[in-house]
Amino acid sequence: MKVNKNKYFDAIEKALDNAKELIEEAEILVKYNRNARAYTLFQFSIEEVGKAFLVFQFVLNGNIEDVEETKKFFKDFTSHTVKTKTSEGIDFMFALAIEKSSYSKKLIEEFIFERVDVTVSNNYKNYSLYASFKDEEFYKPSEIITKNMLDKISQNAKFRLQVGSSFIKLGVKNYDVLFETRNNFDERELSEETKKKIEELLNSKFD
Repeated sequence: MKVNKNKYFDAIEKALDNAKELIEEAEILVKYNRNARAYTLFQFSIEEVGKAFLVFQFVLNGNIEDVEETKKFFKDFTSHTVKTKTSEGIDFMFALAIEKSSYSKKLIEEFIFERVDVTVSNNYKNYSLYASFKDEEFYKPSEIITKNMLDKISQNAKFRLQVGSSFIKLGVKNYDVLFETRNNFDERELSEETKKKIEELLNSKFD
């Protein structure tokens, strides 16, 4: 199966729109103290932002004419864990893109040291939906999903939509230039530069 480039761009727009709608619907559930189900929708929003990134990465760096590459892309497109993992990279990209500060340092530290395994994230999404067996006990969703967990995922979902949407839309707008120059970057040099930035940020002290 081959898909036209513009259809991929349309998929990006629809995924980002859906991510926004999911957050709005999650907020309605929060008002009625349906925290477990609100948690689910915030997680779905994070996955949709990850999906938008995944599509853009494929249309920029992949070969949309290649059947096997396209097949692998669509497998990732439907994978909850792949989409969540892709979305997590937004925090990392943003921290490196903005001016050095205590905030950017915190983002990097959380990305490196406190990141939750994507399988665990997926498990908690299931816990927020279904009665589950955990730690030798049976629980309903509202007994597992805490207010603190809800606040954290709400913050993450909103942040990733805001930042991710800006990054992706800018990328789509400048797609032709990015595509033409995509082979001009030295990956090793970029990797070393990124490593240096991370080390500088982690070693920085802020008042």
